[in-house]
Amino acid sequence: MNKPMWGVSMEIEFRLTPTQDGGRKTSIVSGYRPNVIVKSATGDDVIFGLAELDLAQPVQPGASSRGVLRFDQSISPLVRTHLRVDSEFALSEGKWIVATARVLSLS
Repeated sequence: MNKPMWGVSMEIEFRLTPTQDGGRKTSIVSGYRPNVIVKSATGDDVIFGLAELDLAQPVQPGASSRGVLRFDQSISPLVRTHLRVDSEFALSEGKWIVATARVLSLS
């Protein structure tokens, strides 16, 4: 498998959904690869894969934290179209929303 070539990266703050509210049962660690769900201007969901979250330490369900979310360069133009500083979005595993997040900075 080829190693991703990272393009856009952003510092985010996020809150994992508590387990009792349908969230994960285990913590996430650096290297976590969620899907990203963004609402488009028309209200439709736009879903990105090819992302990886870097964390300083594991994050438990129900907890809040900050991290750096990186996207493969192949989808960076699409990411820049839909996400800006202060944009809110969701992290998912398949159809399950596991966190809500907000962009703090973008590079």
